[in-house]
Amino acid sequence: MTPTPIMDHETVATALCVWEAMIDANVKDTARETALARQWDGVGTAEMRDHAIAIAQWIEADITTDPAFNGLADQWSFDWDVVPAILRFVQWSDDGWSEPEMTVSELLDAVRAHIPTTHTEVSTHG
Repeated sequence: MTPTPIMDHETVATALCVWEAMIDANVKDTARETALARQWDGVGTAEMRDHAIAIAQWIEADITTDPAFNGLADQWSFDWDVVPAILRFVQWSDDGWSEPEMTVSELLDAVRAHIPTTHTEVSTHG
């Protein structure tokens, strides 16, 4: 395992949000049918934590820096709405995770479409 470089506070907070969303999705998949659950079963919790860190670094580097993200972060909770919706589009394989095959703008549009309209908490990101 390659050590992860020291991260800033915002990336650590995002990693914790990703980890919570991954745990929630994994626990809800009692039939073990999703790619996330199969990956978890195949590599174990420790490696999945490393994936959560890497996903958080991607979110912080590519998504939260996109101008279109600001409107999204103002409408919904980063922790409970935005991160779980982003996680829906992460692709899992035997090699781990990969970014969705879409632009950040397309991803943010897809995220907006997957966030429940009844949940409108203010973001805790930023």
